[in-house]
Amino acid sequence: MTDPRPGHPAASGADPTVAPTVAPTVAPTLAPTLAHDRRAAERTPLAGDIVVRLHELELVGGAANISESGVYFVADAAPTVEIVLPDGAGRRVGELMRIEAMGAGRVGVAVRFRAPAAPPTLGA
Repeated sequence: MTDPRPGHPAASGADPTVAPTVAPTVAPTLAPTLAHDRRAAERTPLAGDIVVRLHELELVGGAANISESGVYFVADAAPTVEIVLPDGAGRRVGELMRIEAMGAGRVGVAVRFRAPAAPPTLGA
């Protein structure tokens, strides 16, 4: 019998007693952009605190699944946020694209700006 879960070794008819080969995960860095990196713009280091102001106080989406520890749903659109950059470097409007657990109670937050701009010049 095959396992119905996509990506599960049994779903493809593979021997479930043999561990699949998995490419190692590479932690994100501020290293130069690699050829396989799909980012649209080069990253520039930035220090200081970022403030995020949420424009929508409610996010509605279609339910996907639930467990005792949480829920996953899919929203029709990313919530709009305003980003206040450190040291008075400016404000930007964007869309909240991702929040991911980083361990020790911290989270990484990704925002896509709605309009491109030059990276801020801090301490110039």
